Amino acid sequence: MQGSGAMRLTTLDGLRGLFLIFMITTHFAILFPAELQYLKFHYFGYVEDAQGFIFLSGVTVAIAYGRRLSRYGFGRMFRAVLGRIGKIYLYQGVLIIAITLLAVTFWDGETRRGMFAAFAEHPFAYPATSAALLTAAPFINILPLYIVLMAFTPFALRALARGHTAPAIAASALMWVIAQTGLTDVFHAGIGSGLARLGIELPPGTNFNVFAWQVLYVAGLIIGFRLSEGKLDLGHFTGRGCARLLPLMIAAAVLFAALDMAENLGLVESLSGALAGDHRRYHLPAIYVASFVVEAYLLAWLLLAGTDSRYAATRFLSRALNRVLRTPFLTLVGRHSIWVYAYHVLFLYCWVLFADMSEPNLLERNAIFLLVGASAYPVARLDAWLKARQPQAVSGPPVSRDSKIHEGNPT
Repeated sequence: MQGSGAMRLTTLDGLRGLFLIFMITTHFAILFPAELQYLKFHYFGYVEDAQGFIFLSGVTVAIAYGRRLSRYGFGRMFRAVLGRIGKIYLYQGVLIIAITLLAVTFWDGETRRGMFAAFAEHPFAYPATSAALLTAAPFINILPLYIVLMAFTPFALRALARGHTAPAIAASALMWVIAQTGLTDVFHAGIGSGLARLGIELPPGTNFNVFAWQVLYVAGLIIGFRLSEGKLDLGHFTGRGCARLLPLMIAAAVLFAALDMAENLGLVESLSGALAGDHRRYHLPAIYVASFVVEAYLLAWLLLAGTDSRYAATRFLSRALNRVLRTPFLTLVGRHSIWVYAYHVLFLYCWVLFADMSEPNLLERNAIFLLVGASAYPVARLDAWLKARQPQAVSGPPVSRDSKIHEGNPT
């Protein structure tokens, strides 16, 4: 079994950093493809960086604010979450205004219309609808999702603190089912019609259906809250139950990888379409959720119990992965994810406007691909340096258990 709790938290930071680096390079490869992009796990199953990042965000948020709830009560925790939401909202607003100014000033009217047209054609309406969380620009769209998820976090944590885990799971599952029916699309269609009547042709919504994607975040909240309480039993991964389940999980992972690769090669387009449906990433259908559960389980086993495997290759891979995830590069990026994410959005828009990418050769485009991912580290280091220079807030005394759980609730 993996060592101390502090080590596990460091590994979580490293995982968040890894997903964020993959997200940055994936977004860059959408604009300027490089051969190295095909080495990522995207092409070997229905799991992407955003899924892992949202899940781990739920875990880390629950650890941080679950402890605050336990020590200081609901009111203090609620205010802290509101402060975090305000910070994310501010970052989104600054990005929208900055990109609007870039588009109006420098865009040539043709290059990457999908990125710049809405900013240039609706320089007031687009920022306004983005501020209202009704629209979201390319590469910024995970921030509105995160704001909404954070908004219901205090109430979800209070429910978990009161022992209402089963109702929380049931409510999350129900919202996911509603998303699969397409009912939430009616709301977005209404927003689009309303904007059109005002003469504003903007695509409503984002690339993430909140009703669907919340299922990953809530799963992370539950696991993170149990970690914050010290009640999450990780002994399963070294027990007989895991030994019986592991072969099935490996077989499922191989099946999902085969389906995904076959689809990428154009061999099973109709089959994968039937399994995943239209706009599958937006709605996060069952094949995506199932694949995420399988790969998350295997990753957890490899990190927590792989060092005790009877196979030398597995032990080597487990030790190597644990070391990589605890490197300062990944853990620092994971701890300063908002700064890094905001930087990468602005970087991508500026790169499209100002960089000369005319016919780079094989070495150049892959070197640039790696450097773009590596550029996250100095940004995270700068944020760490700035935070270290800020005066630390002094927390007040903790409250009793009853007031911790029920503070702010008149009943």
